[in-house]
Amino acid sequence: MSVRELLKTGNQKSARTLLELRENPERTLSVIQIGISLVGALAAAVGGAQAHETLAPYLIQTFHLSAAVARASRSPLSLFPTPSSA
Repeated sequence: MSVRELLKTGNQKSARTLLELRENPERTLSVIQIGISLVGALAAAVGGAQAHETLAPYLIQTFHLSAAVARASRSPLSLFPTPSSA
């Protein structure tokens, strides 16, 4: 059953909405893209915070850095992958 047939026989409100989305997807796709970007930014923020917490002890143990130097170094180094703490 096509959307136009559904518009004539079935639930007209749903069929009109579906037809509008099929004919003009730009608005819907832009909203979806904004949502994806926000989720990605949130995931990066959470991951960065977690990296900061786990990176300092790794730097102290591996490179024998002082705690102050390890804390200062963790921000730029959090951009690179580190071994997972098992």
